[in-house]
Amino acid sequence: MKKRFLKSFTALIVAAMMIFPSAIFAATFSDVQASDWYFKSVEKLASQKIIGGYNDNSFRPQNTVTRAEFLKMVMASLEYSEQSKYGEHWVTAWLDKAYTKELLDEGDRKFFNLDSIDQPITRREMAKLAVRSTRIIPVDRDINSYITDFDTIESEYKEFVKDAFFEGIITGYPDNTFMPYNTLTRAEASVVIDRILSTDSRKPPSQTMYDKRFTETRNFVQPYAKNFVLNESTGTGFIYNSDFSNNPSQETLSKGKPYTYDFMIDVMTESLKNTRGYDYMISFDPDMSDESKTLLNEYLKTIMPYNYSGVIDMGIENMNAGTDSIKNADVDGWKLRFSNSTGENPVVMIQITR
Repeated sequence: MKKRFLKSFTALIVAAMMIFPSAIFAATFSDVQASDWYFKSVEKLASQKIIGGYNDNSFRPQNTVTRAEFLKMVMASLEYSEQSKYGEHWVTAWLDKAYTKELLDEGDRKFFNLDSIDQPITRREMAKLAVRSTRIIPVDRDINSYITDFDTIESEYKEFVKDAFFEGIITGYPDNTFMPYNTLTRAEASVVIDRILSTDSRKPPSQTMYDKRFTETRNFVQPYAKNFVLNESTGTGFIYNSDFSNNPSQETLSKGKPYTYDFMIDVMTESLKNTRGYDYMISFDPDMSDESKTLLNEYLKTIMPYNYSGVIDMGIENMNAGTDSIKNADVDGWKLRFSNSTGENPVVMIQITR
């Protein structure tokens, strides 16, 4: 009877695992679900006693991680186990060991001290500590081809950010920035620790930001393929007409003959950016249809997601001020230069630069 019960119970468990796998492999913490993008990293580190939760069995993944917390996570991943003396800050022994083992250097004392250790750690500080805690082979690539704000990073952090970025330990943001002064959540920090430990978890960049922008633009136009024409002569211009019968032929484009369009998106390659000085050129007919305006706004939203909606109107206002009028504006970290073409069918032109 007992054997029959055990066999039936085992069969029930196997069936349940097949039907409800996420229920069987339940999360260690009450607020970390199997569907969360950081689930595997958090579970792995928790099983290795590198991270822990709170008394209520929560992990609080969206809490900002402090310097003390991240330092302990790094050192625990390296199998250090420290215990501060009674009455001391809990991180004191970990901090002393980090300086002894040269995970931290003298330059870090301005932030990694007992007065500042409980403040949030920044991405540039995290990059430095991450790189010093693992073996990385430096790469000979220009990071300015991948992120736009590298020049805002202090010199003492630059090489560490570069190494952490190209190794795929700390990635950039979708807008091709690194944001060195941003902080990280406990979830994000867990993923960074996982990438320090495991090369298989790392996410090195596969494209320069110029190739990435072109790919993103090509993906954007794909659902409207019959209305767009890629200028094969330049390889960078996407021409849109709501009436696709107005689309120019490749012969027209290659011979430089005149043509009309509702709007055109030019995505600069790296060499064109170096020559012309801007990242995008958007041109549009100020009298384009509402349908075209809506679609162009959707594209502008992919570049400047917060304040894109007024860009077209700024261009029209500049044209109304006179064909020779030039206007400059800053939108979501981008520099916009509005000008106008002259001729039979004048268009608004916007140079977008970061």
